[in-house]
Amino acid sequence: MTGLFKVVFGMIVVIIPLLAVWLSSSLAIYLNAPLWGAILAAVILFPILPILWEFWRSNVFKQRQKEREAAGKKLRRKRLTFSDRIIIRTFILNLGFLVLLLGLFPKESFEAVNTRGDWVLAGNDGGYYDISRKVIFATASGLEGLHNLARENPYEKYEPEDQPKITPKPNPIPIPAPEEVAEKEKEVENEEVRSFASAPSWPMKPTLHPLVTSITSSDETSIKAVADYISSREKDPFLRIKAMNDYVADRIAYDAVALAEGRYPPQDAETVFKTRKAVCAGYSKLMVALAKHTGDEIRYVTGVSREQGGQIAGGGHAWNAAKIEGAWYLIDTTWNSGSVKGTKFTKAYTTDYLFTPPEAFGVGHFPEDEQWQLRGDPIGRGEFVRQPMLRAGFFANALVLQSPKRSQVTVNTDRFEVKLKNPLGRKLLATIVSKKGGESIRCDVDEAESASLLCPVPDYGVYTVQIFATAKGNSYPMVGQLEVVR
Repeated sequence: MTGLFKVVFGMIVVIIPLLAVWLSSSLAIYLNAPLWGAILAAVILFPILPILWEFWRSNVFKQRQKEREAAGKKLRRKRLTFSDRIIIRTFILNLGFLVLLLGLFPKESFEAVNTRGDWVLAGNDGGYYDISRKVIFATASGLEGLHNLARENPYEKYEPEDQPKITPKPNPIPIPAPEEVAEKEKEVENEEVRSFASAPSWPMKPTLHPLVTSITSSDETSIKAVADYISSREKDPFLRIKAMNDYVADRIAYDAVALAEGRYPPQDAETVFKTRKAVCAGYSKLMVALAKHTGDEIRYVTGVSREQGGQIAGGGHAWNAAKIEGAWYLIDTTWNSGSVKGTKFTKAYTTDYLFTPPEAFGVGHFPEDEQWQLRGDPIGRGEFVRQPMLRAGFFANALVLQSPKRSQVTVNTDRFEVKLKNPLGRKLLATIVSKKGGESIRCDVDEAESASLLCPVPDYGVYTVQIFATAKGNSYPMVGQLEVVR
């Protein structure tokens, strides 16, 4: 038993320092801190500090032995060998360092090891490297509990109390292929509001439902009045829910000031309906309230989202899921209404987040309850943060990202290249800006079918690259975002 204990303890003593080095180096890469700092910490923790500790304690022991000898007392014998003491001291120091890092950076630790934990394998794929990468990220996912404890979603408290727990079936709607997108665009110019035999192809034409533009003030006296107006005139369930989404997206302005200050006024549906202002919780709750009167089933879903200019792991958010003809569909009315920059809300209606394919929706949204991913094979939070921060519009334009494959990457030169497939010849634009602030710089863009975006990285630091695309016109919606560390 003693031998077995020594073997197990020896393995733990080896693993703990390795975990400490792995975490500190991943944090350094992720936060753009000097990697040499993590390496120096590893050297100090072993062997420098354990040996200094042993030297100090040996001197103390010798001094006490002299005192015992002078007092005529029996001398003590060291029970552990020199190597045993060094091992124990190494274990204690590295465990303390590991706990300290996790305590100081609980959220960042999870994000760092899940996005950059395989930094030592960078540029290597296949065979042993893929196996090692799987082991690394499986280990990294173990920090999710700590990450969740350190994270707060302010919109969870607005979940309706009468919302029962259910188990939705996955609805793996495929992302349209380029030829499907091209065919859709030929039809959409002449598309009229009509009933659908099945789910409409995504994305729908970005025009408000006629009922939203024709409704009079006398029919907008209450939530019930609006719902009755819509349900009595629109019998197609897809179009009825589209009309509700369009009404909320068109009538409600995002409360950008409340978001910036982190102080939210009441987000119940009645208050939102009266004030015409809300954050995501209010948009989502108004959708639920309208559906109760139309007889449709719409759920309030919470989780995190990665918004324009947002962080890799995302921030608290709320959206909806609607059940139509037995299948569930994802809707984010907030994102369909416009965009926020600082304390300013810019109204810009879209249908990108209406009945969105779960795979495209899930790049920017991660629900607390994984079943609301509506995927046949749900992804974990670690995989979510590793995904490049693409928006639904990226997929709606039939773009395919070839490289990089991560939300954050490191470069060692003054250039960063994004490669993507652009089969429909979209107009592309890209900018890069330091996360410390300053003016954004335009990237060189090649709009060929195998497109290239070449961005200058003028100095050391962390940068945000934003990608924009359009089929026509001078308005370029943002379709993707990446972080670059030089």
